[in-house]
Amino acid sequence: AYDLELAIEHYRQALKVYTEKDFPADWAMTENNLAATYKNRVRGDRAENIELAIEHYRQALKVYTETDFLADWAATQNNLANAYGSRIRGERAENIEQAIEHYRQALKVFTPDGFPNYCRGTAYRLGNLYLKVRRFSEAAGAYSRGMEAAETLYRASIFLGRKEAELTE
Repeated sequence: AYDLELAIEHYRQALKVYTEKDFPADWAMTENNLAATYKNRVRGDRAENIELAIEHYRQALKVYTETDFLADWAATQNNLANAYGSRIRGERAENIEQAIEHYRQALKVFTPDGFPNYCRGTAYRLGNLYLKVRRFSEAAGAYSRGMEAAETLYRASIFLGRKEAELTE
């Protein structure tokens, strides 16, 4: 808990130098890191921490656009989906729909061939959300995509130990 509080303070200090105008990429990275720290924060009100995480992820997306920072944009979409998935405030159904949409955006980039490891995890979490809302065919599609990514990772594994690790995953 103490380390997370220190991290928040250091990120806030960094944002005094890394401004959106002067250092946009560094600013967006710091906003993203600050968001992740709030998402994992132990102290304070959990609901407020998640709201702060969502706000900082949204700030990062001002710079991390699909056009200019494709992989960072997708990772931030994934992170935003995770935050909405655990959001306490607001309507639960709307939060789940927001999470689903952000996962879907991330999967535009996190493909089985291009980013198989990220694709596998994102597709799995998307499938779980679809199951929560009883959208079974969409859940099956998400899980299939994750399995396709897992296949890619398995085929790319050279060593037997790595193949076993991929099978376990």
